[in-house]
Amino acid sequence: MVNHRNFIILFILVGAITIPFSQEYKITDFRVPYSKSYRLLVGGSVQNDWDNTCDLDILPHYKSYCEQKESDIFCDAHFLYDDPEIFQDYSHGLIDYSIMLGCRYRQYLLNSPFFITVDGSYKVDRMRQYDMRWLPWVTFHSGDLALALGVGHLRDGGYAVAALKINEILKKEGVVDRDLDRETIAKIVEALAGGSYFIFRHERYQRYLSTIIEEIIVQDPGFQGVIPIKVWFKIFDAVDYGVSYYNFKNDFNRWQRFFGSRFTVNITGQDITNSDYWGGGGIKFPFFNDIYYRPILDVKYEYEKPIDLRRQVSLGADYSIDGVDASHVFGPNARFGYGITDRLLTSVGTSVVYVFSTTDHPPPDYIRLPSDVSVIYYIEDHCYVSFNFDLELQFNQKYLPDRGYNVETYTSGGIEFDWRIF
Repeated sequence: MVNHRNFIILFILVGAITIPFSQEYKITDFRVPYSKSYRLLVGGSVQNDWDNTCDLDILPHYKSYCEQKESDIFCDAHFLYDDPEIFQDYSHGLIDYSIMLGCRYRQYLLNSPFFITVDGSYKVDRMRQYDMRWLPWVTFHSGDLALALGVGHLRDGGYAVAALKINEILKKEGVVDRDLDRETIAKIVEALAGGSYFIFRHERYQRYLSTIIEEIIVQDPGFQGVIPIKVWFKIFDAVDYGVSYYNFKNDFNRWQRFFGSRFTVNITGQDITNSDYWGGGGIKFPFFNDIYYRPILDVKYEYEKPIDLRRQVSLGADYSIDGVDASHVFGPNARFGYGITDRLLTSVGTSVVYVFSTTDHPPPDYIRLPSDVSVIYYIEDHCYVSFNFDLELQFNQKYLPDRGYNVETYTSGGIEFDWRIF
């Protein structure tokens, strides 16, 4: 009887110890909440120098996304009037107007990991020399259309990384006397994910997003009563750049962290146009003899793994076939990122690219082995300096197959400074 009682006590103690750990919020716990955003940009210019020019752009844009679907619709309407004052023997005034429509839609099927994606854009461009009105308008059509089928999810865990980093900042600065509750962190993650709306709509989005985050933090049991201004600077430093420390896909001027895997088969009609842009190499579009396009078949696998708040691994492989010149491109790739400190980030990447053709008279095959190392130091909010070094080995097949390959080496390096003042 005593043994049974001791066993029960030990079981309760072990459970009490493990429960807090099981309740910790992890990067991979993130799921995409529903969010939508829209904006309208209007811009133009009037210039009087060598030419008298006037142009106008109108760009409406709509985005919405959630766990099971994503949509992105945009339009670009452009008008240009050009009246040259000099060299009139060699040039004529121009009237040009165009409109471009673009759409990207991804839908997961019946709550399964299988999805379908439609991605494309279409542009109509009409122009005429206004001082030669007897000439007809010239119309160009161009666009791209892609259809993809796939399986798997790649989710952006950068919001979770930012929320966990905010938790570290608040605890270190004494704003909270312990770690934020799991529910509090989850709400901050959801606010940051939905905060893409503010980033999309507003240049200075911090004041909108900070109100939501503050309302969440003050409700946590460990909150100590005030969030100093210096802490807000550190919080938005984390949101803007420390969000992922290093990942390699960039949007809204914000680093991102992904997790999960995805396999995609993509069929694309590139460079759809009403002129034979490829000089006789384009393929005629079915049922439209005056429309040409470039068919591409692409098979891709992507894997992203956030090891912890500071380390990220990315693996992938890509195989594509060009339907015009019958060229094949295959290559795996890998990248590792590490945040040495909150402001000092580094990443190392390498890949293999094998290019060959199956035509009757193919060009020589070649293999590229590009690698790169980059180090980024964030001096202050929206201000950073980066150092990079690239090394590439290229093995070119000689025209006589029995002579094998020759090897060429390419190296490059550079320093980049970027400062967004406002």
